[in-house]
Order: sequence, then C-alpha cells, then structure tokens
Amino acid sequence: MSKFTDYIGSQFGNPRGFVGKVCCIIMNVINTVYFWSDTVKGLSEIRRVLKPGATFYNVVYTREWLDKLSYTKKGFKKFEPEQLMDFGRQAGFENVQIKDIVKGKSFVVIYTKA
Repeated sequence: MSKFTDYIGSQFGNPRGFVGKVCCIIMNVINTVYFWSDTVKGLSEIRRVLKPGATFYNVVYTREWLDKLSYTKKGFKKFEPEQLMDFGRQAGFENVQIKDIVKGKSFVVIYTKA
C-alpha cells in the first residue's frame, strides 16, 4: 500500500539545506489539494518558496466530476473554483486566475507571486 505524507501545511525542506530560501520559478501539482490538511497554509508555504514573479499551477477536478466517482466519497475535500481563488488570495498570492482544461470536469488555478 502506498504511503501519503502531507508535506503541505508544514515547511518544505530538502537535504541540501534550502529551507527558508526561495527556490522555484514554476511549480505544478496535479490532484493533491484534495488531501491537504490546511489549504491556505499549504498555499502560503508554496508561495514562500516561490521566487518573485514565479507561478504555481494547481490542476484540479471539479466538485461535480469528483461526486460521480465512487472512490472520492471519503477522504477527498472538494472545491469550487472560487474557493481555491479565495484561498490563494488569503495565502498572499497577488494574481489568481482560473482556466478550464475540460469544461465541467477539470481546471487549473494559476497563482502568481508578485
């Protein structure tokens, strides 16, 4: 069985000692936000490690699509696009956009750090 470790909500780090330093110009995650223990805290931590002007792409299925899948009944947090935009603003992202990938099924939230 796979083990999932919730790094979101705690500080990112790595063996080379980059904790506290900006490291990324682009970051991408797909289908993980459903499992984060604290969405705003996770987005805040992602923002912290992004360089100024960097972008974070968060690819997500719609609530409606997830509700059709039997395995998403337990353990999945489901979000409306507006919720994820609001969480991004709460986390300090200055520019937050939503773009459909497949209308009614999936979308990407684009968070940019000024």
